Amino acid sequence: MSSPAVAPAPSRPSDARRKELNEQLSIPMVSNFFPIERYYDAADKVYESFQIAFANSGDPKQLDYAYLCGKRYCTFCVDAIPTHNYYRAPKNRRLAQKHEKQMYQVLDQLSKVADQMDVEELERQRIAAEEAKKRAAELARIEAEKFKDLEKRAQRVLGGNDKRP
Repeated sequence: MSSPAVAPAPSRPSDARRKELNEQLSIPMVSNFFPIERYYDAADKVYESFQIAFANSGDPKQLDYAYLCGKRYCTFCVDAIPTHNYYRAPKNRRLAQKHEKQMYQVLDQLSKVADQMDVEELERQRIAAEEAKKRAAELARIEAEKFKDLEKRAQRVLGGNDKRP
């Protein structure tokens, strides 16, 4: 008996845009030679940058920047900081909890950023489709004019003796 096929995740209009942004994403490595507090300070700066960009996400460039900062923050908090030897130390628990809480907030906000990117991409697609339709109509008009011109020239050459089969 074969296993049921897994349906692919539904695609979103901004998938390609977010994939391109993800390729630009860089996450610093964590070294145990530096105090973990330094990494949390860096995470705070990325979090603040995200919040500023998120607040200004009406601008498409800020929207992309917000996406990058939010992804960088969450990835740093989930994948990088926990690799530090002092991550589970009791004295750092409050910092870890603070960033965990903020990370869930950022994830919710990133969902809104992705929704806004979808809206922007749908609008771009609509505009592109309208422009393509206008270009096609213009090309059809030009072709019709060329055909009429050809018919006129043919009538002049044939002297009005239209003997079409």
